[in-house]
Parts: sequence; C-alpha cells; structure tokens
Amino acid sequence: MRVFSIQHDRQGLPEVERISPCVDDVASRLTSLPEVNGAVVLNTCNRVEVLLDTTGEASNTRLRAALNTAFDTPPVWGRPIASSGRPPPFQAWWSRRSRRHRSPEASSPGRVGG
Repeated sequence: MRVFSIQHDRQGLPEVERISPCVDDVASRLTSLPEVNGAVVLNTCNRVEVLLDTTGEASNTRLRAALNTAFDTPPVWGRPIASSGRPPPFQAWWSRRSRRHRSPEASSPGRVGG
C-alpha cells in the first residue's frame, strides 16, 4: 500500500484547491500500470490522498511520474507512505478513544446493561 498525499497543514490549502479538480481520472490511469492492483482517490476540502495497492516492484519514482501527468505543474506530494502493518492514524486514534470511553457495563463480560 502506498499513499501520496497533499494536505492543508503540510502543503497549504491553496495547493489542495489547485490539485482537487485534476484528480478525477487519476485512479483509472494508475490502475493501468502493471504494478498497481488498485487505486482510490480521497478528495476532501482539506486534503487529496491517492491510495495505491501495489506490487513489490513498484517504485515511488515511477508511481509519482504517472501521478503527475494529470497536472501542468506537478504538486509536491507528501513523502509516499508504504504500509507498515500498523493501523492508519485514524484507526489508531479511534481505537484509543474507544478504549478510553468504554462504559464499565460494556467492559464487564456477561453483564447486560441496566
């Protein structure tokens, strides 16, 4: 898994606004590469992320070059993140939050609320 990212807190909101309208066909273009098994583009008001399911042979340079063909001026993508086996930041945050806010009834086995 590789993630290429433009985020408002790193590259600035003007860069997110510039890139957002240009990512419509990025997923289909990238999945045409033999080393890309799947692609998802997450385009929100404050970030653009391209998530790629890749084979081991995929180089970040080749992926970035294919990604940048959609832009007159290529964006400065955040450093590509390779999957580390750790949960994504949101999932890790949600897991910590869930443990912290669990009610005593919910954590007692065999006990039904009441």
